[in-house]
Amino acid sequence: MLDDLQGLHGRSKQTPGGIEIPALPASAEDKRTEAYTVTGTDDLSIVSEYTGMSFNELMQVDSITFKILLRDGFIHRMRQTEDGRDYLESCWLIKQTEPDRAKLRREFKEN
Repeated sequence: MLDDLQGLHGRSKQTPGGIEIPALPASAEDKRTEAYTVTGTDDLSIVSEYTGMSFNELMQVDSITFKILLRDGFIHRMRQTEDGRDYLESCWLIKQTEPDRAKLRREFKEN
């Protein structure tokens, strides 16, 4: 399996700003409960479930490849439910910095 992952780190060079896992901004409620809901092996669990690799195998993967697999595994997991897909769409929307001018023209076209 490790041989199949070689070369994945090249994708990070093509991604501006590095590899990013989708996330919405934290709310005040998230900050209060964070200490009770975070575990030390969440990342390993997500990647292990996604790749079928054991924790020991994952500990041998370079950090860039691991982060790519974590991002892909997280997105894969979120796409399994409608709420997850809505979450990913919200993450994408808050990252947009340019307006969709064509859509705005269609919506506000003067008759």
